Amino acid sequence: TRIKEMDRNTLTGLAVWGATVGMFGAFHWTRQAAARRRMEEEEERKKQVNDTTYETPRNPEEEEKGENNNNNNHNGNHRANINNYTKPFVGSIDSGTSSTRVIIFDAKGKVVTSHAIPLDKIKPKLGWEEQDPEQILKTTVECLKEVATKLIQMFPDQESFDLQKDVSCFGLTNQRETTVAWSKYTGKPFYNAIIWSDTRTTGVITEIANKYHDNIQNKSNNNQSNDSSPKTDKQKEDQCSQYLQSKTGLLLKTYFSALKIKWLIDNVPSLSILSSPSSDPKLVAREDVLFGTIDSFLCFHLLSNHPHITDVTNASRTLLYNIHTQSYDSDLLSLFSIPSSSLPTVLPSSSTSFGFLPEPFNTTPLCAILGDQQSALLGHLCLSSSSLKCTFGTGIFIMSNLGEKNINNDFSTRIPQGLLLTQAYSPPNSAPVYALEASIKLGGDLIKWLRPFHSSPNQAHTEDNLTPDPNQEEESFFVGSLTGIYSPFWNDAFRGTWIGISPSSTPLELVKSAKRGLIYMVSDLIQSMGQNLNEGKNEEEKRIKVDGGGSRDVGMMQWLAEMEGEVVRPVSEEMSGWGSGIAAGIGKGLWSWEEVR
Repeated sequence: TRIKEMDRNTLTGLAVWGATVGMFGAFHWTRQAAARRRMEEEEERKKQVNDTTYETPRNPEEEEKGENNNNNNHNGNHRANINNYTKPFVGSIDSGTSSTRVIIFDAKGKVVTSHAIPLDKIKPKLGWEEQDPEQILKTTVECLKEVATKLIQMFPDQESFDLQKDVSCFGLTNQRETTVAWSKYTGKPFYNAIIWSDTRTTGVITEIANKYHDNIQNKSNNNQSNDSSPKTDKQKEDQCSQYLQSKTGLLLKTYFSALKIKWLIDNVPSLSILSSPSSDPKLVAREDVLFGTIDSFLCFHLLSNHPHITDVTNASRTLLYNIHTQSYDSDLLSLFSIPSSSLPTVLPSSSTSFGFLPEPFNTTPLCAILGDQQSALLGHLCLSSSSLKCTFGTGIFIMSNLGEKNINNDFSTRIPQGLLLTQAYSPPNSAPVYALEASIKLGGDLIKWLRPFHSSPNQAHTEDNLTPDPNQEEESFFVGSLTGIYSPFWNDAFRGTWIGISPSSTPLELVKSAKRGLIYMVSDLIQSMGQNLNEGKNEEEKRIKVDGGGSRDVGMMQWLAEMEGEVVRPVSEEMSGWGSGIAAGIGKGLWSWEEVR
């Protein structure tokens, strides 16, 4: 009755008022939802800081007891007793695939503080994986500043701690093979960094294999050789791989830097000038182009003298560096059509100073550069022949020290099929030390992919025992990878396969089978290394030293121990960082190589 008595204007006003309230309500709800999404995304990014590869949920009871204390003392938001640490401190810039970290160690390897920022991956197409080089640089600068702030908060008394004096030097360790092209004059990248796991260069492999085969054919024709039988693409690739391994220890695979550089030259318009003859009048433009791995890019931008440099461990992963002559190989540069002037100068891994870092460490020298896996080998002190480490990160990387063997061109015939020979480190005034390496492409990324199979965040504690479910008729297996497989098969087209799934299979059993599958691959590769090249191991050398986020997974480490023997996990997971810290201390003169041994 009252509504009937209201005039049209009143009804219209009520309608407008209701619509307005509804609109503001919807707007408010939308803002709240957006804010919740941002908070969730930020929480996810924070989770990734500790380790964006393996993110095994931790036991709340253990955290209350303080047993999971890897990062408890790294935030720097509290005062600390300087007497609990041994001076001098050494720093490490750890530029990984998943995150950028800066870590400060004391002289005994104890982590004083650290800061990490996760990195984004760009995936324009299936198999293509890129990162923004400027994000890598920006996060490195931010981490340096944050670590300095934390140190000052921890030790506010300037009489007991001086940032410029007590942080004696830094080392740099980086994701290997990831390749960047940038301008010598502006420092700006010409293209995103192509990540080591990227597979876009399969066509380049065919091109290089055909070019090598044609060169061989021409030589055969000139020598009137009878070997003119036609070869398949696979045979040509294998033939070229054998040639490359005899010089570099590596294979003709998408993993390595030379193929990425060749792709950049052929596909990025601003780099096409490099494919023209060196006598081209646009030579100045050619000289503007620099190539390098992440260590080279960071050194150029961070250090005061802007050097274009790399170290032997990173250079030995390019397919351009001859590990026997310890220099770029002119035949390989010609094969890949890459001008030597665009490549960084190769230096030893340790130096008194490669240059000085930016503020607030502007008087602190960078004294070491190492690829991340070689750095982890050094961090574990795997210095004797046959000592072995296994890093569970974005991928899984197994490296066995070969000692100071006489590595000649014929040595490649003794390398187990599908494994790699690489330079481990170069001790001062000594012969280079080499290592045998096996790479599993998918490690932590597989665990991340399996997250939806977890019914609850705390479910990981039921995965500590990877023994197959007795209610299942047979054990299930996960084989291989999601986007190609590395050692020993090297097949970019391979896709993951589950075997033995039955109606009784549960999501938890699928997670367990995937983790068991990773350990089976690790075990196969360790046995392949041992049966072929390592004889007479002592007890120390029989240990498998593990690190990386995946080493926190109790079930995986126990399964590996049951298959291969003693597995040793360090108190700190920062073995790559500590390895570069050790190398930096050697370069700075804080300790000698003999003391490290």
